[in-house]
Amino acid sequence: MCMSDLIIIHHSFQSSSGVGKDILKEPAFLMWETCRRQIFFSEEQRVLDFDLTNTEEIYFGLDAEEFLIQVLCGLKSPLVGETEVFGQFKNWWQSLKDSDFKNKFDKQIQQIFAVVKKTREENLYGLGSQSYGSLLRKKITETKDSSAVIDFIGAGQLVEEMIPWIEKKWAYRIWCRDAGKVKETIYGSAASAILDLNADAPVAKHLVVAAPLSHDELNIFIKVRQKESPVSVYDFRKDSVTYVHKNNLASYSHLDDFTTDVANQQESIQSNIKKANSSIADWKAQAEKRAHVRPFGWDDL
Repeated sequence: MCMSDLIIIHHSFQSSSGVGKDILKEPAFLMWETCRRQIFFSEEQRVLDFDLTNTEEIYFGLDAEEFLIQVLCGLKSPLVGETEVFGQFKNWWQSLKDSDFKNKFDKQIQQIFAVVKKTREENLYGLGSQSYGSLLRKKITETKDSSAVIDFIGAGQLVEEMIPWIEKKWAYRIWCRDAGKVKETIYGSAASAILDLNADAPVAKHLVVAAPLSHDELNIFIKVRQKESPVSVYDFRKDSVTYVHKNNLASYSHLDDFTTDVANQQESIQSNIKKANSSIADWKAQAEKRAHVRPFGWDDL
């Protein structure tokens, strides 16, 4: 059977609205979910009758395959080139066991796995290793504090992107203004604690600042909560280069310390992304050509 039957509906959790209720109730769909998105798989044309929201995307046939390959290559991830999403999908696909959908599409999905592996090996190896999260992890690792707890001030996208680099090695807490909202998120639910920004609790020895506090507010925050050992501060505020700390700190790193390292890699990273997308486009063009030559599908390949 030709993979051109495949239909994908994509819903990103970055959007403010939820996925359409009709999709969630439709038994013709299989749903795979990550912390960033929901992807619904189907082969039935009646999905075209659904009213999609303006935050949902629909893909058909080879366009659906291309989108899935990009996702599994980590090209749609905040940490471009990350590998976890590929492993998550393979585990999910294996868990489907002997469903009709899996039996129909398994051969084609295995071919997609081969395309993803080839694309990653040729174009994306090591990509994502230079990000704020990776550089933060490197700086904390250099302190040799294996039992550290990492405190984040802020709960925005930057914190969300850095946490995957931190959570495998250290526990973390989040200081924020809306603790209830943050608790409902994936990264919030995995935190050791969600603390109100005004809470009178001791700050951890490693403090990551990723919220728009003024310099005075940050100085007061540290002064009130630095109870014992001096704090190491990793400051990602846009004006952090002008910050003059008025507390006895163990160390201080401002945004430019990180930005310089990341910027040095941007040209190389963008080049690799371009090569990966070009490789996927070449695969798609060849697949389209084979589909015309073999109109009954992939079975004889």
